[in-house]
Amino acid sequence: MKQRSLTITTDKALKMIAGLKSVDASLDFGNGLSLAALETLATTQQADVADYNQQIAALDSTDTRIKNREKDLRDLASRMLSAVAAHHGRDSAAYEAAGGTRMSERKRTGPRAEKKTQPTE
Repeated sequence: MKQRSLTITTDKALKMIAGLKSVDASLDFGNGLSLAALETLATTQQADVADYNQQIAALDSTDTRIKNREKDLRDLASRMLSAVAAHHGRDSAAYEAAGGTRMSERKRTGPRAEKKTQPTE
């Protein structure tokens, strides 16, 4: 997973706030259209994005641990099956109980017969 940076909208709003502050630091048009309201909303959004990024980083770490543990589990299970085969044989009930397929039960494929095609006249 990839960390997410500031959203485009938040970035534009922060640039707008900087520009509006240079015009009038206490800009207020009434009905909630004020520089203070815009700045509060942008700051809240910025905090939420930062929290989101931290959660993504934690999930990335957990995902990596899970994938590594699955690899280790697969490797250990394979080695255990090989050890059972070495100790009891590949055609034993113990090997089958451990998850292996007995050699006597494996499907054997014989030499494939070539298909003869009829010559067309």
